[in-house]
Amino acid sequence: MRTNKDGSSRRCVTGVKHFGTGTRLVVTDPDSPNKEAKAPKAKILPPSLAEIKSTGKLTYLCHLSDFFPEVIQVTWTEKGGTTELEAVTGEVKKHTVTHLYSISSWLTVPKEALNKRYVCHYQHEGIQTAENKGASTTPEKPESKIQKADCPQHFGNSSSALRGNDTLPADTFRVAYFTYLTLLLTSALYCAILLSCMCRAGAELPATATNRVPQISFAVRTRAAHS
Repeated sequence: MRTNKDGSSRRCVTGVKHFGTGTRLVVTDPDSPNKEAKAPKAKILPPSLAEIKSTGKLTYLCHLSDFFPEVIQVTWTEKGGTTELEAVTGEVKKHTVTHLYSISSWLTVPKEALNKRYVCHYQHEGIQTAENKGASTTPEKPESKIQKADCPQHFGNSSSALRGNDTLPADTFRVAYFTYLTLLLTSALYCAILLSCMCRAGAELPATATNRVPQISFAVRTRAAHS
């Protein structure tokens, strides 16, 4: 209740508006090409063998990409369990070209949990219900599987992937072949030019010597005549 100078009174009502739990206001850019919700693409990366040996821990990466809008929830649980595990989730990043979003979440467990399986759960507006992405933790050949996971999916702008003990892409052999062929042809051309110059120099040398001999002989005869 507030009293004015003229004796009248006025009731003021104040309040603070709160969003509900998990609610977030999203403002969409009108110039954005994305107008409808798009579900994320999920990918799980297993731990590396080097990390297991050096730290004695296992880190699983759950990468979610190409989704819209940016609001998303990511959690981890053990397979068959309901208890949410402690994990680290990064910030949502926006692609400057596609205007789509991506996010990564890491789960770190001790190496004693190698025989367990874990699941990455994610909720997004683009999917009707929460979807799960399992992380395979007990491969039959841990070393070969983990080594393949260490290799990047793409090298530069190459469309080929080099994983584990796989062979090199055909494009690499093709480039190496043409490079070797170019160097070989360049060397052959250089040798031909060098040989031609040597032959030309050898042909001019006798002719020069022949022209000088008569001059010397003529000079000797002239001196003999004067004597």
